[in-house]
Amino acid sequence: MKLMLSYGLEIEEGDTRILLDPRVTEPGVPAFVTHAHADHVPRDLRRPKGPIFCTEATADVLEARYGLKADLTSRVHFRESIEVGDLVVTPFPAGHVLGSSMFLVEGRNTAILYTGDVNPIGGLTVESPAEVPKAEVLVIESTYGSAKFRFPHPQGVRARLALWVAEVLREGKIPAILAYAVGKAQEVTVALNRLLDVPVYADREVLKVTRAYRKYVRAPLDSEPIGDGSEGVLVISSRRSAQAHKISIATGWALLGKPPWAEAGFPLSSHADFDGLLEVVHRSGASLAFTVRGRTLELARHIRTDLDVEARPLGRRWEEL
Repeated sequence: MKLMLSYGLEIEEGDTRILLDPRVTEPGVPAFVTHAHADHVPRDLRRPKGPIFCTEATADVLEARYGLKADLTSRVHFRESIEVGDLVVTPFPAGHVLGSSMFLVEGRNTAILYTGDVNPIGGLTVESPAEVPKAEVLVIESTYGSAKFRFPHPQGVRARLALWVAEVLREGKIPAILAYAVGKAQEVTVALNRLLDVPVYADREVLKVTRAYRKYVRAPLDSEPIGDGSEGVLVISSRRSAQAHKISIATGWALLGKPPWAEAGFPLSSHADFDGLLEVVHRSGASLAFTVRGRTLELARHIRTDLDVEARPLGRRWEEL
């Protein structure tokens, strides 16, 4: 088996070739999409050249967010293996956003686990925290792969966010929380529904995704369209959507500080932090780790020194296993 990072992760075994999170699809080549964030979705999603595999929840969110036609995907289920030529591919919950999956790719002599974006803590609107299977080789994201990224517990962050909303409302002003339309906005909505007794309003892009989420999520996802005179808290995916007096932002990057236009920043992340990434490596039992997407050099160095596991960034040259 061999692998390479080009316009996505490529894996070959014998005459079989698959793509994972490719930027574009290729004729006849199966593409596996880990989740519905734009940087993991093929640009030609509406007219793919080859078959697309993803979980049912991811397919529904892709349809809501990007207009993917339902009949263009093959829907897979967690822990159920599918044979693709000389490979066997099994999805496992990644804990990142609804429907997000890691893919275990097994060949004749070895197994590769590709994490996509991963979170061993999980969240309020995901199926479960990351469920990490054993594999000889790990391909792991490195978004927060630096020791300076250690997040406070998410429940405490949610509580501080709710307190900020309550304080703004007491001032007689309208608060808005800027969050990614897929995943983060729904996490924020559930937190507000649970912690505050105030109406939640959301912009159109957030509401489209939230409607898809309601099919799967039992937690309270109550929100209404933003309109003139909306009195409550706004959850927005763009600052253009804000009819608010004060705006905050919910993102892991807020750990480094808030942008100048924001009144507050809350480090609420759907990714693993630095310690969480090392935990995923340890739980996988891998003897070789490749880092992708983010702080690849730094994370690889820590995997080697802290865990005594061979590690290096994955590049555009084939790695033979």
